[in-house]
Amino acid sequence: MELLAATVISIVSPYLAKGAEEFAKTAGKGVFDGAKALVDRLSRWWKDDPIANAAATSLPSDPQHFGKMLGAQLEHALKNDDAFAKELRSLVDSMGPSIEVVQKMQVATGVTGADIGNLVSGQVRVNQEIGHAEDVIGFRADKVGGN
Repeated sequence: MELLAATVISIVSPYLAKGAEEFAKTAGKGVFDGAKALVDRLSRWWKDDPIANAAATSLPSDPQHFGKMLGAQLEHALKNDDAFAKELRSLVDSMGPSIEVVQKMQVATGVTGADIGNLVSGQVRVNQEIGHAEDVIGFRADKVGGN
């Protein structure tokens, strides 16, 4: 359940932090629709969970801190509710593959965040925090969309 909770939070956090309108400008229709469906479903859950509700409401002020809090609450809820977990898994799966690469390094040489030969649908997020680097690639793809 930890992976599912982390995946859901990584999808909805930018939506909640930026707001739907701002998120839509950068996310693309498929990602926006999927994130919106997840937020709509999660909002029905967190209205009955005061800690999750507070974390979701506060997330725009500190996405990293409150995202972790919301993720922990979600992970706990998913462990206790198989139907909720199945519903969220279905919503995530309907968005297509989701790849998130997080690299935090002080010194790096020859680092690639993501190098994907063919990604027809889904989303890729690369977050690289590097103090000093040489020869760094954030994302490389021969093909991203299409048939």
